Amino acid sequence: MDAAIRHPQAQQTSTARGAIDRGIGDRYVGAFGILVTAALMVLAFCLLFYGLMQFWPPPAPSPGSTTAPPAVTLFRASIDVSRDYRLFVVAALGGALGGMVHSFQSLTWYVGNRKLVRSWLIMYALLPLTGAAMALIFYIVLRAGLVSPQATEQDISPFGFVAIAALVGLFSEQASQKLKQVFETLLTPAPKGDDYVAPNAVRITGFVPTQGEAGVGVTIRGSGFTGATSVEFNSIAAIPTVASDNEIRVSVPAGAESGPITVTSQAGSTTSASSFTVLSKVTITSFAPTQGPIGSPVLITGRGLGDADSVEFNQGRAVATALSDTTVLATVPPGAISGPVSVRGQNLNCVSSDSFTVTPPAGGPQP
Repeated sequence: MDAAIRHPQAQQTSTARGAIDRGIGDRYVGAFGILVTAALMVLAFCLLFYGLMQFWPPPAPSPGSTTAPPAVTLFRASIDVSRDYRLFVVAALGGALGGMVHSFQSLTWYVGNRKLVRSWLIMYALLPLTGAAMALIFYIVLRAGLVSPQATEQDISPFGFVAIAALVGLFSEQASQKLKQVFETLLTPAPKGDDYVAPNAVRITGFVPTQGEAGVGVTIRGSGFTGATSVEFNSIAAIPTVASDNEIRVSVPAGAESGPITVTSQAGSTTSASSFTVLSKVTITSFAPTQGPIGSPVLITGRGLGDADSVEFNQGRAVATALSDTTVLATVPPGAISGPVSVRGQNLNCVSSDSFTVTPPAGGPQP
């Protein structure tokens, strides 16, 4: 996505929208809200363009001319201002118009993809103000450093300054970074705090689900994910799908182990503070009863047990009846010895962590 319309807003599926806490303003904007927002933005654009046209400096008077420049007319109100003052105003209005273009591009993209949430409406209101402020700063810097001190406002063409102002408003983030680079060249950079996070740095804020077996899809949220090339589950890598700069999706790779998640992108790499728990695809979680004589039924519970065809009680093997993918029924066979329970089947071999105790029949010896 173009840098001018890249914003930290996640693309949610219908199953994941409720699973991720996005905080204040997490509700999606309805059709009426979208129409009102678009109408207000168009009105603001028209007012800014009208102001730019009215404040546009007139051609510089010829030497020796005593004709005063025409007054600025705003909705039938007449204001007498100097040409230099007009240059300040048109620079600010040019930056605000650039910010409006930024807002229009972003609104169009998110509405078209049905992902506009309320928390971003305030951004659309503030982007023109940010663009105007950045444009004024650039205007002052350029006037101070690039224009000859002997030049007057009559020698300055407004076209160049307004063009730069509009670009600064459209790319305000890049403009602020350029100013930062300029002044860090001249001055000693300020020390960074312990919780400092560089702009556009790769950062993981959360992921859902927090556990699952190999092949399960995981949605990771954070920042700096553009161009992500790898996601590692405790050093086992997988190729992600980038949904936005703030969201990627990936499937848990085969052989992954429980541990933190590491994301690598164009902006660097980062590791999550919390761990993802990798569940075994086939596992025995419990069985009941936990003891009994030969011939007694035992219900085994776990995961991925649907293909079970036999159960071993340490040594003795019994035919298994798979009731579902999570439950298996078996009878304690002759020759069974107290110990772990094993569930067998085609491509299935799982051993319990707990032991089953084989008890003697009434009046019989202990197996």
